Amino acid sequence: MTPSEAPTAIPRLEPRRGRFKRGAKWLGRAMVVLIILLVLGVAALRSYNMWGLDDAPEPFDIAAFQAERIPDDQNAYAIFKRAYEMLDKKPPSFTNLQMKMREAEWVDINAEARDWIDRNLPALEVWRTGTDLPFLQSPKGLLDFSEDPAVSWNSRTLWSQMALLQASRLEDAGDFSGAWKWHKARLRGWLQTGYRQPLINLFSTSFRFSQLSTRSQSWADHKGVTVAQIRTAMADLEAMDGLTGKPSDTLKAQYLFMEQSFQNYWQYIPPSDPNSVKVVLDPVRPAIQWVKYLVTNEPERSKRTLRLMFANWLAEADKPMAERSKEFSKVPLIFLPEPGKTPPISPQTLAWHAENGPLIFAMRDGYLPMRANVWGVENWPRQVEASRRSLAGMRVGMASRIYEIETGKWPSSPDELIGKVIPKLPENYVEAGSDQAGNQAGAPAGKANAKTPRAK
Repeated sequence: MTPSEAPTAIPRLEPRRGRFKRGAKWLGRAMVVLIILLVLGVAALRSYNMWGLDDAPEPFDIAAFQAERIPDDQNAYAIFKRAYEMLDKKPPSFTNLQMKMREAEWVDINAEARDWIDRNLPALEVWRTGTDLPFLQSPKGLLDFSEDPAVSWNSRTLWSQMALLQASRLEDAGDFSGAWKWHKARLRGWLQTGYRQPLINLFSTSFRFSQLSTRSQSWADHKGVTVAQIRTAMADLEAMDGLTGKPSDTLKAQYLFMEQSFQNYWQYIPPSDPNSVKVVLDPVRPAIQWVKYLVTNEPERSKRTLRLMFANWLAEADKPMAERSKEFSKVPLIFLPEPGKTPPISPQTLAWHAENGPLIFAMRDGYLPMRANVWGVENWPRQVEASRRSLAGMRVGMASRIYEIETGKWPSSPDELIGKVIPKLPENYVEAGSDQAGNQAGAPAGKANAKTPRAK
């Protein structure tokens, strides 16, 4: 065999190369198909997660709401600011004095604290004149009171403590009309701060108001207080009903705070188990968030859900509780539409999105910052009425005291007051011990309890 006739290995390699090329082509085609299927799957999931959610408009006119301003002759802000500037805050023991005076009576504080109160009486009098005005609003419009020292929680608490000291001082001296002026100022001062504030501010204000209302109500139990003085106080309490503002304003303020949270929505991972976040390495978390929000079509999905939920609530907010539409569900809170009206989305679909949208879930369950949280948002119909219920409870308690002065005994039930002391029970009154009583003053213990006879 000549060398030219000897076989070579080259022809044997050609089929392998061909098979490799063909395999690479099929693999490439399969990858393209997988990518297409993945894109279609993500698109399908995004469409599924947006099912029934048409582009929803804002639930109210935001620009008009933010542009509303309280007339100067009805706004207490300038007076409170002037009083705060007059306040003597220089002594190094100022903080200690403040703590010593927390809900203290005049007999409880020492000479140093009494001297500090006397020196600041002019500022306290200025503050009291501000509480006679119906509203409190910053010149900037919507105000987070925690950011302004003149009307912050600490300064409001201090004014309230100082007013209580003055009230108890005058009670000890037998000047009950003068004492009631300071009790009234405390109550009005806290009610003013609930105006157009988000829910967390309203919850805090309502809780604080229920605490101090019990002490103010006990003013009527002094032996020297007359029926005429108590009736004057009851009229003052009735007038305070208008200071609580409209529930719709509270919801609108809450909506604005929540809407701001969408600007940094990528920070929040709302898993079913918060502890599960700990097993995810920090560098991986942004990628997981991005994928999760891509698939669930966030934040657009939760934005639309939020708008529709607030539109559902705002339609019912300012109605008396007895006239509101029936609830489709309590958690999440969704009202049924009024008869003859067709909502933009069915209650069933809206409830489903409220339960399944990652960001709206975070807002409902407390993963967002405090101001944007909807703590107990499903309970807002009860919370926005809490201060009014406290006022109604105080009026019934004082009416019960009048009944005791005139008859020598405590009424066996609130109904016993009707026609004898008051023409009817206040609209927002809820009997102590009922499911809706909440923080209502007069419930369930103490001298002003109108549900059961008072213990002697």
